[in-house]
Amino acid sequence: MLKKPEKSLSLDTDNLRLMNTYHQIFEQRGVLYNAAHAICPESRRAEADALLKWLRPRAYETIAVIAAGGGFDACAISQHLHGKAKVICIEPSRSFSKMIPDHLDILNVPIHDIPLEDASVDAVVNLATLHHVADRDQTFHEWDRLLKPGGRMIIGDVERGSANAEFLNTAVDRYTPGGHKGDFLAPNELTDYFSRLGYEQCQEGCESYTWRFESKERMSLFTMLLFGMVKADFKEIQQCLATHVGFRECSDGVAEFPWSLRFFSGVKVP
Repeated sequence: MLKKPEKSLSLDTDNLRLMNTYHQIFEQRGVLYNAAHAICPESRRAEADALLKWLRPRAYETIAVIAAGGGFDACAISQHLHGKAKVICIEPSRSFSKMIPDHLDILNVPIHDIPLEDASVDAVVNLATLHHVADRDQTFHEWDRLLKPGGRMIIGDVERGSANAEFLNTAVDRYTPGGHKGDFLAPNELTDYFSRLGYEQCQEGCESYTWRFESKERMSLFTMLLFGMVKADFKEIQQCLATHVGFRECSDGVAEFPWSLRFFSGVKVP
């Protein structure tokens, strides 16, 4: 029988109630987030594939993964290219980045103040964390500064008004000690913004897929850890998933639920 994590994986709930920035949130929640991926390392495989589809990484590129967390997206990129790329993980929280493999470069710095040279990377990647960023203008200008002319900006996040957004800002908000008030992406929001910065070939689209688990209990534990829903038991988590996004059990006991992200890609003008 799967159980909630031991006390060593618990959240500092008194402090988390006061936290609302990406760094503050994941300095506390990062250990739980990493535990989720350690327990179910293949559950988000389809999401990694969606990222690779939009990024189209090439051998020997330098790719900056912003808000790299425990290395989920950075590892997917590196593995796809058989290690033939320089992947730089930008992650403010040292505790969150502990799961990133040593062969990847790690910079524990703010995502809006990155000590890399101008025009030093071929692609900037940010996956599913932008909704925690309040000052997007300063942040986007910093990411733009890093890109070489002709470089690619790739961003994926939850779409405003989607079932995922409702789950996060309702269920996760209720059962996570610090709450969850994500500022999600509106259609064409990023296209409009980066077009004004002079980016070309701007494209957007939603990628839909499923997160798969070997059992309903494993799905519940992963969801609790990934989103920090430590105030909920498995039954409550399953009810939240059923209400907001839906989940199903297959005949072989596998459980899955749908997820989606809106992706943006744009090319910096040479």
